[in-house]
Amino acid sequence: MIAGQGIGEGECKNSQFGSVSSMRSIRAVGGSGDELEWQDGIKHNCLRMRVMKVYLDDERQTPDGWVRVYWPDEAIELLKTGAVTDISLDHDLGDDKRGTGYDVVLWIEEQVALHGFVPPTMMVHSANVSARTKMENGIRAIEAMVRRRDG
Repeated sequence: MIAGQGIGEGECKNSQFGSVSSMRSIRAVGGSGDELEWQDGIKHNCLRMRVMKVYLDDERQTPDGWVRVYWPDEAIELLKTGAVTDISLDHDLGDDKRGTGYDVVLWIEEQVALHGFVPPTMMVHSANVSARTKMENGIRAIEAMVRRRDG
């Protein structure tokens, strides 16, 4: 387990998305290679993290202090917990049928626009220049939407 983070007893809730325990099984790897797992049907096991940095990538080494996920749906499930403060996104993840980092940007944009979601700090680390530009434009649009909403 990552120091200061872990699985514990109790009900973890996010006011918008409900209990983390409703998530299907996902696996995230911390910067040190440690694994965190969440399983369906385990009502009293959930994240007890106040701060989480998520790193979406299929190849690069995970920076220390970050939780690594490999697919957009895994990143989105963690975003739903309300515990994500920072997210760094790669675009090309090895199987476009499973999604890209841009899908996470689109999900965040929808949640901000329709549900008042408070987005984490977002950054892009993709080497794909055109996709990086598209993702950064999406992030700027999200940030502008939040500024208009929050005054």
